[in-house]
Amino acid sequence: MAGSRWSLLALAPALLAGCAEVDSINPQLVLPTDYRTRFVQVRGCRPSLDHMMSIVVRTPPNLALVYDDGPYPFPADSLVVAEQYQDGSCMSLFGYVVMKKEPGYDPANGDWHWYVLDDNLHVQEGGKITRCTKCHRDCSKARDHVCAQP
Repeated sequence: MAGSRWSLLALAPALLAGCAEVDSINPQLVLPTDYRTRFVQVRGCRPSLDHMMSIVVRTPPNLALVYDDGPYPFPADSLVVAEQYQDGSCMSLFGYVVMKKEPGYDPANGDWHWYVLDDNLHVQEGGKITRCTKCHRDCSKARDHVCAQP
């Protein structure tokens, strides 16, 4: 009996190390915390009929022209951020939706990995989010499933 207790104690560090990944104190960040100073606005405040809110869209500077004019598809690791606002003047921010281009992730939906973030940039939901892919699948594939028209 004493030997089995020591065996369990010897395994404890390995078991705890596995738990650390699941219960991480560092939530996954999809956007850099300073993205607002590093990204550029590609769409000003506007109502989003599909989302029943107002949005502002931002991308890294190197993707601003791609967002408007292509060439499509977007390059790997591209980020498109829709800031979500409760009001028509885009003053009351409540969250974000992020599209991240990951080649091979979801070919049927443009290989976009979707993330829903709270107003502190923490991931609330991520993956092949059906409500996102369903609407964006109908957007022009020629624009790589990005719906906002200029």
